[in-house]
Amino acid sequence: CDINEKMLRISIEDTGCGIPEDKADTIFDEFVQLDEYKDGVGIGLTLLIGVIYYVDSSKFEGLLPNVMKQLSLFERFYTFVNGVFDLTAIVYDVTVIVFFLFLSVQSLEKRRYN
Repeated sequence: CDINEKMLRISIEDTGCGIPEDKADTIFDEFVQLDEYKDGVGIGLTLLIGVIYYVDSSKFEGLLPNVMKQLSLFERFYTFVNGVFDLTAIVYDVTVIVFFLFLSVQSLEKRRYN
């Protein structure tokens, strides 16, 4: 980690063994784990966020309202109702509908077999 007045440089190095050649064609298959589970502490992302907050806490000002506005169904719906044909809003709404239908079907199937 190198810090000067205007820039923070973080270097990350991967020293892992890599993917074995005989398993390389299976890395994009669903639910494939190439090696045994390796226990870890799991604090990498938390430490990174902590460092960013320590260096410049203004990056997090208004973050939650901005994220909630981006995920809001109503903002896109109001745009469509006001007469603006926004294809991305339609795709977003259809995606959310399909996602909730998928979750509903999964829930019903789980109840049926229990």
